[in-house]
Amino acid sequence: MRFIFHPLFLLCIGLLAAVGCISGKSTSGKALFSHSYPPGKQPEFWLEYHPYPPSQLETLQPRVRAIPHFDGWTDLRMERDLQRISAAGFSTILLHITPETMASSIFAERLQKFHQLAGALPVPPAIALVITSQAKEFTLSLPNTMNFFNSRGFAKLPHSLKIEQSPILFFSDQIHLIDEYFGPGQHAKISDFLPPVEIFHERSTKPGCRISTAANPLLPREKPENQMAAYRQNGMYFAKQLQRAFDHKAAIICISSWNNYQNASFIEPNSLDHNQMIELLQTARNAFSLTTKNTN
Repeated sequence: MRFIFHPLFLLCIGLLAAVGCISGKSTSGKALFSHSYPPGKQPEFWLEYHPYPPSQLETLQPRVRAIPHFDGWTDLRMERDLQRISAAGFSTILLHITPETMASSIFAERLQKFHQLAGALPVPPAIALVITSQAKEFTLSLPNTMNFFNSRGFAKLPHSLKIEQSPILFFSDQIHLIDEYFGPGQHAKISDFLPPVEIFHERSTKPGCRISTAANPLLPREKPENQMAAYRQNGMYFAKQLQRAFDHKAAIICISSWNNYQNASFIEPNSLDHNQMIELLQTARNAFSLTTKNTN
C-alpha cells in the first residue's frame, strides 16, 4: 500500500520538527530539555564515583552489573571508567571512600595510579575525596583526618581538586566531625557545598547542586518497591532532576553517581538499562550546543 502525503501535511511535520531545535531545547524520546543560562554559559558536570561500590540491596531486583564487570579497582577498570567519564563530559570526579579505605596503604597506591591514568586523558578531570560510611553515623576527629590527608600526600596529587587554589576534602552526611581544625587545606560537608537539587535555588550562594538518577530506595516508604526500574522510571526521574538544575541555573551539577547500586542511582553502562542514562545526559547537554548554534 502506498501512502501519498499532502504537501501541507509535510510542511506541518517540518514545522513540528523545527520546534525541537529552537534555542536552548533538546529532546530525547519523552524527555525535553530547555535552559535559560546566559549566552556562552553552561554548567560544569561533576560526578560521584565509588572505587569500591556498595552492594545492591537484596530486596531490589533484578541484580544489576556493570558492563563489562570487573572485581576490584584494577588498572583496567580505572582506564575504562576514566575514558567513559571523560567522553561523557565530566570535569570533576568525587571519589567516595570509607575511613578504613583511606587509611590503607593499598588505597594510597591505587589513588596515585588513578591520578596517573587521569593525566593521560586529553582533558584530565579534577579529583577529590569524599569520606563516607555505611553506618548511619561515624565520628571522626577533623584535625586528625585532615593531618592524615595532608601527610599521605593526597592533597598534593597532580589532579587534586582545588577551591580557591586550596585542596579540599569532602565528608558525607554520615560522618560526624569533632574538634576544630586550623591547618592547611579545606574541608566541607558535600551536602553543604552541593546541596540536593530539591533545596537548591537560583539565588543560592552555593556553587551548584547534586542530582540523582533514581528515587532513593533506602528512604522509608509506606509501600517500598522491589523493582530497581521502578525507582529509575525509565530515565524520567533523571531527566526531571537535570531540568530542575537547569531551571535554577546551577553552575555545577554533580551527578550521584557513576556506580552506586545500593541506592539505585548510577549511570555507568549496565545490565538493566545499558547506556540510557549517559545518552540522556548527552541529550541534555545538547541543549547548550543548540543555543550556541542559534546565537552565532
